[in-house]
Amino acid sequence: MPAKIIKVADVFVVEEDNKIVGVEFGFTDSITSKQGAVTTLDFCRRSLDSTGWVTKTVMGVKDVEVSDVSDSSQIDQEATNDTNEQKNPT
Repeated sequence: MPAKIIKVADVFVVEEDNKIVGVEFGFTDSITSKQGAVTTLDFCRRSLDSTGWVTKTVMGVKDVEVSDVSDSSQIDQEATNDTNEQKNPT
């Protein structure tokens, strides 16, 4: 059976005084309990500890030159499209 990808959260970078100071997770309705949230964060932490997983994930990011786009919303849209293509390859 092929792996199933389930969206469990939106990830947000917290910026303060033009510095990134943290990360927040906005869990989706797929997470139905605090234990589910803990388990999800635990898997995330373990994945981030894996050099192979980090490399595979980073290599999937499309490089976009900021001067090539009209504004940051276009970068956000391209990132969303790339993510959706990875989740739903044709």
